[in-house]
Amino acid sequence: MSNVQIADEETVLVDACDAEDIGISDLYLTDVDSSFRPPGSTAVGTSTIIGDAGSIYSFIDANTGSAASFIDTSKCTTSIYHRCSKYCEDTCLRTVTYTVDPAGTENYVLKVCEVGSGICTEIEGTYYYDVEDTDFETLMRNTRSDRFRYFSVTLPNGNYTATFLDNGVETWPSFVDETYEDALCTENVLQEGSVTLQIPTPAQCDDLIKNGDAESSPDEPLYWLHRKGGVVLNTTDPRNGLGALGDLERTDAGMDSISQYLDTRCLAE
Repeated sequence: MSNVQIADEETVLVDACDAEDIGISDLYLTDVDSSFRPPGSTAVGTSTIIGDAGSIYSFIDANTGSAASFIDTSKCTTSIYHRCSKYCEDTCLRTVTYTVDPAGTENYVLKVCEVGSGICTEIEGTYYYDVEDTDFETLMRNTRSDRFRYFSVTLPNGNYTATFLDNGVETWPSFVDETYEDALCTENVLQEGSVTLQIPTPAQCDDLIKNGDAESSPDEPLYWLHRKGGVVLNTTDPRNGLGALGDLERTDAGMDSISQYLDTRCLAE
C-alpha cells in the first residue's frame, strides 16, 4: 500500500487482534512509502506492519534460548492504529516458500538461521488435504502426486541458511522447489539467493525408488503416490508372499499411474 491518508486518527484501520481470533497469527502489510506511519513518526521509505503474535516477529536465539528476532526490533513501535501489531520503520519483508514431496515428510520442520547471529526459527509444514469424510477418501486424497507440503518463511534483508530436520536430524525430502515471492519494495529487501539451502550428502544412490518402504505400514502405501485413480497397499492378494500396490478408481487409462518422487541429489551430473 502507499499514499495512505488518515482522516480520523481514532479510527482503527488495521486490527491484527481480529486476525488472531480466527487463527491467523502471522501477517504483514508493506507500507511502501511509510504514509501509514503512526503519529509522531518521521519514517520514510518502506515500512511494515507486523502482527506481534506470530513467528514473523519473534524467534528463538539458538545460542541462548531467549526470544530474539530477525527484525531489528528497535525500529518497531506500536500505535493507536495497530492493535496486536507493530509498525517497523525501514523494514521490508519477503517470503520464501519451499515445496516438497508430501510422502514421508509429515514430521519435517524447516530450520532457518541468520548467518552470523545464531538466531533461528523452525517452520512447520503446511498441508491442505489431511482429513476427508472417510479413511479411504483421506488416503486417496493424501497420496495424490500433485498435492505438496509447503514450508514458508518471511524474512528481512540478510543472509540465511535453511535445513530440513526430521525429529531433529538433518534430512532431505526427495526434492525441494524454492520460490521467492515478489519483492514488495526496491531497497533493503531480501535478495533472491540469500537463503542457502543445506543439502545433506546422500548415504548412497543405489536405488532411486524407495523399494520396500510401502510395506513399512500395514495400511498406507508409504512414499507411493498416484495421478487420478488411487493407490493402496494390497495385503490380501500379495505377490511372492509380500504386499502389492493396487491402482484403484481408474478414470483415464492414459493418465492413471502409480508414481514416486526421486531423490534429486542422485540425479546431479
